[in-house]
Amino acid sequence: MKEDDFHDLVNPHILKLSPYVPGKPIEEVQRELGLKEIHKLASNESCVGTSSLAQQRLMEYASQLYLYPDSTCYSLRQALAKKHQVGMDSILVSNGAVEILYFLAVALLSSQDEVIAGEVSFAMYPVVTQLMNATLVKTPMTDFRLDLKAMARAVTGRTKVIFIDNPNNPAGTIVTRQEVETLLEMIPPRVLVVFDEAYVEFVESPDFPDTLSYLRDGRRVAVLRTFSKNYGLAGLRAGYILGPPALMEILRRVQPPFNVNAAAQAAALAALDDDTHLKTTVKVTRKEKRFLYEGFDRLHLFYVPSESNFILVNTGINAIEFFQQLLQEGIIVRPVGPALPTFVRISVGSHEANNRLLESIEKILAGAME
Repeated sequence: MKEDDFHDLVNPHILKLSPYVPGKPIEEVQRELGLKEIHKLASNESCVGTSSLAQQRLMEYASQLYLYPDSTCYSLRQALAKKHQVGMDSILVSNGAVEILYFLAVALLSSQDEVIAGEVSFAMYPVVTQLMNATLVKTPMTDFRLDLKAMARAVTGRTKVIFIDNPNNPAGTIVTRQEVETLLEMIPPRVLVVFDEAYVEFVESPDFPDTLSYLRDGRRVAVLRTFSKNYGLAGLRAGYILGPPALMEILRRVQPPFNVNAAAQAAALAALDDDTHLKTTVKVTRKEKRFLYEGFDRLHLFYVPSESNFILVNTGINAIEFFQQLLQEGIIVRPVGPALPTFVRISVGSHEANNRLLESIEKILAGAME
């Protein structure tokens, strides 16, 4: 009997969709290679860990897990509104910032529409665009930076959304305030500009744009943020979007009920109050990033200076082969893909993990020269 492939039922454009492939889990590498010590530097997780206040709140909340969560995330939205100086009706909380991308796609896109993103950008933009059978228009990078003028020139009558990951993932570079303001002047006001700021807390540049000011001024913009990276809550999945209230009302129409679990809401609310942990995370990340820069310089590896908690590195060899060799050493990194075939993205880890990484790379490079 022939195996049923369900192709007669599925929407044809879904068959063209390539699923997002996350960073390889530690447990999977342990199963495959039998290694005990694994350092995961592939998914840009916090190098410090989870806020102690968030951990404490989780333990306190454990006895209430039989109850459904607040589907409106009222308390968390209230705290975020105060933090960002916007109204509560300008915030929607989600099961990780990625879920917001799905909401935007389902609510706004169709087969007649176009989306603009950088040629090398967050891998979920193509996924959610193809999900709705819309067209993704990729614009070229300049010196590993998004070219916002090229994005503006790419706008057509079919363009609905522009995705700007700032800092860019995987390059770690930013676009400046002036570049953003020029883009907003060049494009029609009907186009929605989505600023994906998952790594904003790590940025050091004084030229980083205050995108929330555009929102307060009534511009058609939206801003994505997350608790996964800087607050160390990746395992609980909590993110949010800030945008015009009318857009939030539309997104709520496609939002599943109870999409943000109670534990995530409780932990995120506690993490927001833990300024000490956030400052420590940023300080340690920057210190360890400099340590990695020094190591890459010593090994004569090209890298892109980053405004985030990861670094784009040119290995000089096939990135997949490099990735596989590092796996044997118990180090997980992330190959970037066909656009940059010799590049890997390396998360800034603990000092122990970063030291092991540099030792392993030195070993790999020495073997390649023999």
